[in-house]
Amino acid sequence: MEEKCEECGKEECACEEEDMSTEELVETNHLMINALIDLLIEKKVVTEEELDKKLEEFDDEDETEEETEEETVAKDE
Repeated sequence: MEEKCEECGKEECACEEEDMSTEELVETNHLMINALIDLLIEKKVVTEEELDKKLEEFDDEDETEEETEEETVAKDE
């Protein structure tokens, strides 16, 4: 039985093969997400309008959470 990686917990990983900077990781994730979005739209799994609507929903949720956190902090002070 193979030993699991201490860093990610997987039996087979690339953690020790290449250390990535935070910036490189962000860029890689950004490219992969954009590629996935393009594929989903090309294959007509989602439309750009549906994606835009979902992104707006996430933005609205974030704003609501931030307002709630600010109110909680203000009450505690």
